[in-house]
Amino acid sequence: MKANRSARAAEEGISNVVGAILFFALIATLLVVIRTVYVPAWTSEQEAAHMTLVQEQFAEIKSQADKQVANRSQSPVAEPLTLFKQRSGSFFAAPALPGTVEVEPEGGSVNVSANELTVFFAQEGRFSFGASENWQDHQDVITDIGLVQHLRVRVFDPESESEGDSVTLRINDANGAFAGSMTVYIDRHPSGYSIKTRVLNGTGATLYDQGESLFQQDQPAVFWIDALADEVQFEDVLNAAKPPLTLTMTESGMQGEFALNYLEDDGSGILFLGGTGSRTVAPYSDAFPGGRLVFQSRNSEFPDQRMILENGAVILEQEAGSVFLYEPGMAVQTTGTKTLVDLAVPLVTGAGDASSKRGTVSLAVQAVGGSSYSATAPRFTYQVGTEHPALWTAFWQRTFEDAGLSAASGQFSVQSGSGVASFTLYGTTMDPGSTVHDLNVIFHQALVEVKLGT
Repeated sequence: MKANRSARAAEEGISNVVGAILFFALIATLLVVIRTVYVPAWTSEQEAAHMTLVQEQFAEIKSQADKQVANRSQSPVAEPLTLFKQRSGSFFAAPALPGTVEVEPEGGSVNVSANELTVFFAQEGRFSFGASENWQDHQDVITDIGLVQHLRVRVFDPESESEGDSVTLRINDANGAFAGSMTVYIDRHPSGYSIKTRVLNGTGATLYDQGESLFQQDQPAVFWIDALADEVQFEDVLNAAKPPLTLTMTESGMQGEFALNYLEDDGSGILFLGGTGSRTVAPYSDAFPGGRLVFQSRNSEFPDQRMILENGAVILEQEAGSVFLYEPGMAVQTTGTKTLVDLAVPLVTGAGDASSKRGTVSLAVQAVGGSSYSATAPRFTYQVGTEHPALWTAFWQRTFEDAGLSAASGQFSVQSGSGVASFTLYGTTMDPGSTVHDLNVIFHQALVEVKLGT
């Protein structure tokens, strides 16, 4: 009996040991499964969510850069960029590493050229290249006016004019009805005279009737009036009228001229450049250096991603290849024999700041320069500096083809080389040597400074 009891006790001891070993083996197996199966999946999911957040933040940064092209801010605009997000389940995972962001002073650039470029309008009403306005007299009638971009009136030797002498610009709408007018006239008084401007709307109501007083000793040979100045309100008259508009000038005892630039409304639904004030530069070329904003992830499970803001586009690099995450600002339209290309180009600049902060860094975005013009040309070439020339040429190819243009017909071509990509646009007149200005080019460029904060 004693031997049996001893055997049973020994068996119970062995059973407890085996049970403990099996229990610890189960725990170890469970931990291995968690570490090798579930933790990578959890980590990959959280890293993917982080990459989605960074992509959305790059969209906002690009959007702010695009806004700087059209409306430059007076002070920096702050945009967040999340370099690091704390992961759950980090007890089982390798330590998370923050991504890095860097403002690269070089790497992005734009070069533009044309065999001839006729500039009609430049930023803030100033003509590019020091161009002078081309003035028209009262015998000229301008039709098919869409959106007016620039309009000035000048009168000659006003001191010699008599009371009530005037020059009037009249606007008629698409139906030929009176839509408003602006009259520059002389108002005499004992100490001298005033040159006044009166603006009427389509109903004949007076919107503005003021002027500048001049004394007997003031004898300007020429006096200018900016018809689009806010206080004059003539732009309100133009905007209220149904296009296409017709502009005529009449003189009553005083000589006057006007300079006008506008988008032409020919009934096609697409507005093209027209006007009386321009300057032709032949040949034309200009270079706009720029850099890049680059984010690099340091993921442990989800594929690493590199995002690059260059030349107005955001490029996503990963193991599977590179794509445009957000395309550059470019629009192309064609009608009849005319082709319109509209380019918005924010170029990054900065001091080469970099950060790998474990958290969110603030980016200060502000335009520090730029150039804008509306012009016509027979041929136009646009080149960007990039590490991804194939992406750019594929985008341009698709954009031109979507507008109805054909590379096979010689209406455009795209080229790529080491570190550069370019297109040359000929439009519907395919002859490379053509001097027919059938291309309308609207070019907006801003140098956007990016600074990394805390």
